[in-house]
Amino acid sequence: MLFRKMMRDIWNQKGTYMACVTIMVIGLMTFNLFSIGYDNFSQSREIYYDNMNFADGFASVKGMPISELKAIEGLDEIRKVQGRLVKDVRIIEGGDSSNAYLRLISFKPSAQDDLNQFQLQSGQLPGRGQNEMILDSKYYNATQRHQGDKISLAVQGQVVDLSVSGSGRSPEYIYALRTDQDLYPDPEKFGVAFVPYDTMKSILRAGQSVNDISFMVEKNYTYKDAEHALREKIESYGLLDIRARKDQKSNLLLKSEIDGMKGMALAMPVVFMGVAAMIMVIMLKRLVEKQRGQIGVFKAFGLTDFQILFHYIGYALVIGGLAGVIGSILGNVLVIPFTKMYQTMFNMPLIMPDFSLKYGLLSLILAVAFSMFAGYQGVRKILEIEPAEAMRPPAPASAKEGVIEQMHFLWKRLTMISRIAIRNMFRNKGRTGFVFIGIVLTYAILGLPYALKENMDIMIYDQFETVMVYDMKVDLERPVKQQEAVAEIMQTAKVEYAEPLMEVPAVFYHTGYKKEVSLLGIQEDSRLYKLYDKAGRQQTLSKDGVILSQQLADKLHVSVGQDILLKSSYARRPKDTVPVKVMKIIPQYLGLNAYMDQGTLSHLLDQPQFATSVIGKTDLEGVHEVRDRYNESSMVFGVNGSQELMDKYSEMMEMMGSMLGMFVVIGVLCGFSIVYASSMIALSERKRELASMLVIGLSYKEVKRVLYLEQWYTAVLAFLLGMPVLKLMVEGMSSMMANDVYTMPTKVSLLSFLTAAVLTLASIILAQWRLGKKVEKIKLVESLSIKE
Repeated sequence: MLFRKMMRDIWNQKGTYMACVTIMVIGLMTFNLFSIGYDNFSQSREIYYDNMNFADGFASVKGMPISELKAIEGLDEIRKVQGRLVKDVRIIEGGDSSNAYLRLISFKPSAQDDLNQFQLQSGQLPGRGQNEMILDSKYYNATQRHQGDKISLAVQGQVVDLSVSGSGRSPEYIYALRTDQDLYPDPEKFGVAFVPYDTMKSILRAGQSVNDISFMVEKNYTYKDAEHALREKIESYGLLDIRARKDQKSNLLLKSEIDGMKGMALAMPVVFMGVAAMIMVIMLKRLVEKQRGQIGVFKAFGLTDFQILFHYIGYALVIGGLAGVIGSILGNVLVIPFTKMYQTMFNMPLIMPDFSLKYGLLSLILAVAFSMFAGYQGVRKILEIEPAEAMRPPAPASAKEGVIEQMHFLWKRLTMISRIAIRNMFRNKGRTGFVFIGIVLTYAILGLPYALKENMDIMIYDQFETVMVYDMKVDLERPVKQQEAVAEIMQTAKVEYAEPLMEVPAVFYHTGYKKEVSLLGIQEDSRLYKLYDKAGRQQTLSKDGVILSQQLADKLHVSVGQDILLKSSYARRPKDTVPVKVMKIIPQYLGLNAYMDQGTLSHLLDQPQFATSVIGKTDLEGVHEVRDRYNESSMVFGVNGSQELMDKYSEMMEMMGSMLGMFVVIGVLCGFSIVYASSMIALSERKRELASMLVIGLSYKEVKRVLYLEQWYTAVLAFLLGMPVLKLMVEGMSSMMANDVYTMPTKVSLLSFLTAAVLTLASIILAQWRLGKKVEKIKLVESLSIKE
């Protein structure tokens, strides 16, 4: 009997209950989707790393005899070591230089237990003595290559043809980026090729040497132990870089993405389930007040408090159970397209998930737990109701003037409709508070995707439009004299102006902290590379020290005025460390860089001034002209145009549009559900009051205005709090996404706030439209007969 009564009550208020179910479903769907995605990606990564012998650490040197590898493997801290030749080369298409590159990586075809093995996906391994290579599958597919195709490469001033024998993938390049300025893989412009060692050393004329070292750490030692021992062995060979697996770029970005899934799986459900729980508390409180007489009858007939309590908690359990089932099913269904979407970004084998019973049950348990808690909070007053007391309506709450009513100069100027709306807001603080919190959350959720997109634009375009204001960068194969490099580039008619740039690999030390970064030597009063502080003021380079990016300073735990130690393989004495003072700390969103005046940097390195690249002012035609001019030059490695990079990032942002759109849909749906649920609760509570307004002469339109104004006044206040909440959410997302490759800025512009407001208003108007339809169906006689 009680079950039939419960189902009848739920059906009579199905709109309100479905709104609550919808919010819970969104939370549980995201919980399933991101939890399954996190487990799937984590497991796939670990299996792939183990199968391919992914190394614990990586080091780059200028050149080292291959015979030294035996000495390194003899170290107690090193379990296994492998040396390779690695070289980035330009691709020449149709005889002309293209803005595309291949990273050639040597391997030994006969080795079965090498580190960082690649997985052959099509074709066959290169034949012995053949100029053949294996392309990574992303590049192979994006450029529509086939077995037997020949690719012409510019290698140290000569053109070399290599044939494609197959395609594969490597754990080192799951997320393949060529430079620190790249944020997103572009398989049409950059790929990886695996070349037999004998072929590679012949192409590079490298003899019996290697320039890249991978190693595994012995079980009883830490990575730091192995790094310290390895440094002593290889520093004299021009150590350029050494890093742990956790700092390897592809792994770093993959881990960042996986950790982001975990964060979403924890944060999103709590927000949505919390909102749903608030709705249930208010609904059940209203239901208990409305059915006081029935509760009294139940008690009079002998039903225990526990039976009645469980009956009303059952309303919440029905909502939670239904939401748990639907949310679990939707999350499991969406995880397959979710996984396929990530496969377009990450080049690794992913385990296609089956239906997760584990997270399905966890969703149900989570939904039931929230529902039981909310249900108990909503109906616990049943325990205090006596049968005789329940037979009569509760004493009306005392009313007093609200804050606005006490402002007589303002109150007199308000219309009657506005006065009624404001009185209701202040005399029903619980209901108003619920709507207030709901709109605040809706505002923040709807503003977040636009604010994130805006900050990604700042992160990318700020770097190229305000800091790196050059149009072209010419990377040199090796350091050369600055005057010669600039004079050579200026011979191209289209180049208006050029400056030398010094890019030096460096290691900074400070109080036990260490970081390997790129140290940039910039020309004094540079016109093409500009630095700014947090206030947007342009900074000049000091001749007395170094300027650090904020993120680098944080990692070194250093502040302005302190000394740090500098070591570089470009120094005349590369094993020595020299002290340098931190003069300024500036914000930077891409990479971890430090900046110095070129003269000061040359003095610290004890080297004459040199250039590793040249930056210039020109147009797109000039970029192509320089690229063609140095097509087969042994001194020029590559020519990159800033506009080409910006175009690539624009394409990336377009791809993110669908994901941002999904957030908007979820936010609007959430906002509609919150406002609609609260409106239906208010309507069921106030039918007699609203009918009385109609009787005394107010029109249906004016009655609807009373309800609408309550929500609009609440919304205005909610928008004011929603702004700092949105700011906090952006800062939280930025902190969660930050890594050594990029740092998301945390600015929220006026346009972001306005966008959030417009979308929130749209969800409120949609809910009010449905509310208006319900108000028009109020029957006066029936409503006036309701006992309050």
